[in-house]
Amino acid sequence: MTVRRWDTAPDRPNVHLLWCGLVAALLFVVSSVAQGLGRSGFDLDQQPISFLLLGDLGWLQRVTFLLAAALVIAFAYGLSRVPVEGASRWWAPGLVAGLGLGLGIAGLFPPDPGFGYPPPTPAGPPSHLTYTSTMHGIGFTVANVCFVLACAVFARRALRAGERTFAAYTCLTAVTVLVLALSPGNTGIAVRSLVAGVLLWCWLGVLAMRLIGRDRQRSGRRRRPLVSHRTNVSSP
Repeated sequence: MTVRRWDTAPDRPNVHLLWCGLVAALLFVVSSVAQGLGRSGFDLDQQPISFLLLGDLGWLQRVTFLLAAALVIAFAYGLSRVPVEGASRWWAPGLVAGLGLGLGIAGLFPPDPGFGYPPPTPAGPPSHLTYTSTMHGIGFTVANVCFVLACAVFARRALRAGERTFAAYTCLTAVTVLVLALSPGNTGIAVRSLVAGVLLWCWLGVLAMRLIGRDRQRSGRRRRPLVSHRTNVSSP
């Protein structure tokens, strides 16, 4: 008689959730830059990428925001299933989910026309802020705050694990995004927002790739070869 068994249960499909972080990063950056370069009357040097939410094709950027937000929240759920000791096990996914929530709010509420877009809007910032524009700003504030705090959590985790390079990269990204977001005035605001967005999504993509690799390694270690046990039963 042959008995087949696994020494441990097969790995759960957490890697698919972790892939959502990388997909979200690629989706948002590629879609936003492509729209910025191809949208009539839009200039990446003059208008922040969030102004792509305006105009007849604004629905494309709204879909981009909402899809990216949903993917980031799914990625956060994947983070919560990664075995980590300490309070950061809950802080990290919670803050990443907050990033996704902020993006979703920003995508649902577009800013007011300004900076020459959509044409023939006058140059410069909007003369007054409506409710939707205020909510848009709140969404971006929530996303940026959660991102910076998440970087702090992951940097601390990396330092405790002896991963100084990733810790330094995380801290540098968080500080740069924070400085770009808090810089006063509207001079260069379009370029600042574009650079900050690219840095944010690049970091999230790098984090996702690191976790995907570790999840696969952990799965390979837990899964043992198929063992066959043969028992010979003699006839009476």
